[in-house]
Amino acid sequence: IKSTSSLSLDEEEEEYIQHHIDSRVQAKKDRNFETADKIRLDLAQRFDVTINDKIKLWSIGGLFEEMGVKMGKPRGVYTRRGGGDLSEEDEEAISKMLADRYHAKKQRNFEVADTMRDQLYAKWTVKVDDRSNEWRVDTDDYIMAGENKLSDEDVEY
Repeated sequence: IKSTSSLSLDEEEEEYIQHHIDSRVQAKKDRNFETADKIRLDLAQRFDVTINDKIKLWSIGGLFEEMGVKMGKPRGVYTRRGGGDLSEEDEEAISKMLADRYHAKKQRNFEVADTMRDQLYAKWTVKVDDRSNEWRVDTDDYIMAGENKLSDEDVEY
């Protein structure tokens, strides 16, 4: 069963993953552990799937909220930093492109990932930092994050 905290893929890819998860369960019942391990490894490499056999769940990105533990953000989720004037729809489109880019990189399709990075910059002047999993609009503006107790005068200074 797919974890509620899993990143999403398109329906066809999720059906493919579930079919292979079911095949892996059957292989384990048949005590064919070599096949089960190959399926697990293939899903991890192709889709970043983590399988938790104890709770009988799988997740893209490796988080399982069902375990009741906050474990941070899943792999492949980028945080916005800095300013820039973007609509909510633009931010959603950027997040989707970043997720698609992450999956392209996981499948070692670097040419597609680089093209997506270039498209993000061309359309929204978005710069991506893969090391910190952050993105920002290439601007000198700043955006307030968290609680701000400064006066407008202090902010302008």
